Amino acid sequence: KETKGGKRKQRMFLRKALARKLKVPASSLKGKTFEELADLLDKEDLKGVLATLDKANLLLGDDEEEKEVEKDMSRGLRKQRKQIKKK
Repeated sequence: KETKGGKRKQRMFLRKALARKLKVPASSLKGKTFEELADLLDKEDLKGVLATLDKANLLLGDDEEEKEVEKDMSRGLRKQRKQIKKK
């Protein structure tokens, strides 16, 4: 029986290996199961894999603008907390 930690390490290793092979950031492979990552690594058609990843990322809606807005909002909240602490 495998522990959760062991599976997680395997998944992380696969993610990093795939990212190196495809020359993409490992974060673009987040949320994939071990089996999905293994299947992607076995495929020789790199362009096809990249295309499917791009589609998946578009469907997730990971817009850079949304991330920036969230970052700005959290920054604003931190500033507000500091001001409250000073009072």
